[in-house]
Formats: sequence, C-alpha cells, structure tokens
Amino acid sequence: MHLTKRGVDAIRSLPRTLTTRRVFHIDGRPIRWPYFWRETWRPALEAAGLDYRTPYNLRHSYALHCLHSGVPIATLARQMGHADVNRTFATYGGWVREMGADAAFMRKMWLENQAQGTNRAPDES
Repeated sequence: MHLTKRGVDAIRSLPRTLTTRRVFHIDGRPIRWPYFWRETWRPALEAAGLDYRTPYNLRHSYALHCLHSGVPIATLARQMGHADVNRTFATYGGWVREMGADAAFMRKMWLENQAQGTNRAPDES
C-alpha cells in the first residue's frame, strides 16, 4: 500500500516499546474487542455526536473515500482482500468516480445480468 508523506510521518510518530512490534497494545498484549468497544469506540462516537455504528463501517468509509479519490476499483479490491473485482464492484461500484452519473445505472444492469446468469452487455444479442 502506498502512503502519503503525512501518513508515513503519522505512523513513524506513534510510540513503540521495545517489547512488542504492535502499534496498538496494552502492555504489549493485543487490544481485545470488549476493551476497545467499551473504552475507545463508544466514547469516540459519543464525543463526535454520532449515532452508534459498528467499527466495520470504517471499511465502507475507506472504500468510499478511495473511489471518490480516483483509486482504481481493482486496487481497492486487492486492498480489501476480495478474491476478484466483481465482489468490490457489486458492493461499491456506484461510488466509482470515473463513472459519474452512469454508475448507478451500470451497477443495476450488472446486477440484473448476474441474476440472469449472463455476463453480456444489456444491448448485445
């Protein structure tokens, strides 16, 4: 993954201990879900004045910002661990910037073709 200078500087500025390679930890041990949820996630949402949402939603936010920034959907698919771009396109295709106003229509047609078991374009015979 490529990072901006700002991202690299942010990661380098995080304090690390000599006893663990983990960036986020409690005394060298991984942070467990109940602790993170109770001590970090919920207080952060409350401080921001946001309704509750799961941390998994950050994945969707990441995808949205990547695609609106012009990251190719194939690159995003690799970063998100999808087996192929079809999964990524089915979920996030409507957000692809270069498709502009046609994105929603193209996604609808693609999904209809998938449901019919065909991969041909709608106007092909």
